[in-house]
Amino acid sequence: MFSKKNNLIIYLYLLILSICGDRTRIKPEFSQQDEAYFVHLPIKKELKIIKYEIFVDCYGDLSCLPSIIESSDTINIIENELVINIGSLGTDGRGDYCIRITTEDEKTFCSDYYFFHKKKKKFVLSKNYKNEDWKTPKRILCCCYMRSYENE
Repeated sequence: MFSKKNNLIIYLYLLILSICGDRTRIKPEFSQQDEAYFVHLPIKKELKIIKYEIFVDCYGDLSCLPSIIESSDTINIIENELVINIGSLGTDGRGDYCIRITTEDEKTFCSDYYFFHKKKKKFVLSKNYKNEDWKTPKRILCCCYMRSYENE
């Protein structure tokens, strides 16, 4: 079917675009209470979230495995924000994280990438530090470049 390697690459690229095309990006905000860190994701009231997944270190490597939290008991919505305790992710600055939210009607929303900034000692958005010596993540299947949630 694929006579040339380039055809395979183009096919995979189009497949990734078709999978990621309907996802929406959400800009996370961060807070800290004592030793615990939290990410706040703005959501619409009518969304019925069934799960969220936290992806770690997806720099274009298709073998990356997500760290997944799926229990509906852990979904905490406060004033139109999904609040997730991310203190367990660690503060070693090992990589970028992305959160994917799935709703009851199978819609998918992804957050922007973020990481723990060792010097500032807090979680920050990765795109704000693209000029530093940090890896720039290549968005793949889990969290691609998407249209903004705020524009809907």
